Amino acid sequence: MRLARNVLLSAWGGYALLWLAFLAPLYWPRPRQEKDLGEAMIVILGFSAGLIATLALLLIGVVLGWRALRQPAHRTWPNLVLVGLSIFGAAAQAFFAGLFFGLI
Repeated sequence: MRLARNVLLSAWGGYALLWLAFLAPLYWPRPRQEKDLGEAMIVILGFSAGLIATLALLLIGVVLGWRALRQPAHRTWPNLVLVGLSIFGAAAQAFFAGLFFGLI
């Protein structure tokens, strides 16, 4: 269960850092000479790659956690809550990724 817990917490931490990095330029003033389309494309492509990577890591963590919870020794409330919230989070993130990529 230790591996599953580390993977899930790393996925959630990476997801939080992804949003922080995506939203930071809005509040970080810097001098701009002109609007740059290339910079915006790099930000969007980086965000989409990060979104896919964190979703994949979250799904791997959910599978590992689900398999670990099959053993009675690992069925504690914190483990159940972490895996349960990660299942709902993965579903919500998959829905958001579908909206972001135009699949839904």
